[in-house]
This record gives sequence, structure tokens and C-alpha cells, in this order.
Amino acid sequence: MDNEEFLEQYESGRRDFSGLYLEGIMLGNVSLKKIDLSESVLAAAQISRTSFVGSNLSKVSFEDVQMEKVLFENCNLREANLFKASLTNVSFHISNMKKSTLDQATFINVDMQEINLSTASLVQLCFFGGSLAKVNLNKANLVGSTLDIGRIEEVDFSSTFIEETTLNNIDLKTLLVSNKIIHNYIFDGL
Repeated sequence: MDNEEFLEQYESGRRDFSGLYLEGIMLGNVSLKKIDLSESVLAAAQISRTSFVGSNLSKVSFEDVQMEKVLFENCNLREANLFKASLTNVSFHISNMKKSTLDQATFINVDMQEINLSTASLVQLCFFGGSLAKVNLNKANLVGSTLDIGRIEEVDFSSTFIEETTLNNIDLKTLLVSNKIIHNYIFDGL
């Protein structure tokens, strides 16, 4: 299915696009409310100025995707694959990303508020700017990641794997308030 056919079907009222192969699709300037793309492949897609609201994106493959100015609000992204994804000015609000894969992804000015990332894999994630507020990282794997985040509030790092992780310009109090043990870390620019 190409871009035009996909958008025509959405505009005509179709919401269930689960299990579709949409690799390389280009989406821009579109609002996709209550769409079901679960178990679909959007690898290598280019998505800009797009909003997903109340959408089911569980087990979606966003591998190698390029996103800019995208909003995810009240979405199910459980077990989504964002391996090597590149996200710029993207917002995630009140969404479930439990067991998702964000390995080797690059996040620039990404805001995450009220997000469940428990048991997610964020190995070698590069996260620059943006914010984490009310994010659950319980038992997540952040090994080898670089976090240079503008704001962190109420983040649950309990049982998080954070070895060999670089934390730049992060207020240490936000990590220690939770009484967590963090070892093999590098703090720079505190």
C-alpha cells in the first residue's frame, strides 16, 4: 500500500490497518486518531508533522524510521521496535511503551511525559535535550546509553540496568531521590 492509498482509506473511515507492510511510507501533516497499526511494518518510514492520538501501535516496527515534529498521545506502543530510529522534536504523552526496543536510537529534543518504559531495551540510546517526566524505567536496560536531557522529574529508575551509561548535565538529585544504587556510570558536566 502506498502513501496515497493509505491516506485515502483512512480519510474514508478505515481505522484498522493492523499487520500491514508500509515500509518506507512517507507521512506528513496528518492527524491519525484512533488508528490501529498494531504489528505493522513502518521501517525506514519518514514521518513529520503527524499526530497519533488514542492509537494502537503495539508491536509496530519503526526500525530506521525518521520522525520530526510527531506527537504520540494516549497511545499503545507496547513492544514497538524503534531500533536505530531518529526522532527530532517528538512528544510522547501518557503512552505505554512497555517492553519496547529503542536500541541505538537517537532522540533530539524528545519529550516523554507519563510514559511506561518498564522492561524496555534502550541499549546505546542517544538522548539529547528534551525531558523525562513521570517516566517508568523500572527494569529497563540503558546499558551504554548517553543521556543529556534538559529536564528529569519523577523518573522511576528502580532495578534499571544503567552500566556504562553517560549522564550529562543531569541534576544528580533527580537520580538519588529514589534511593537507587547506580554503578559504573559517568557523570559529566554536573
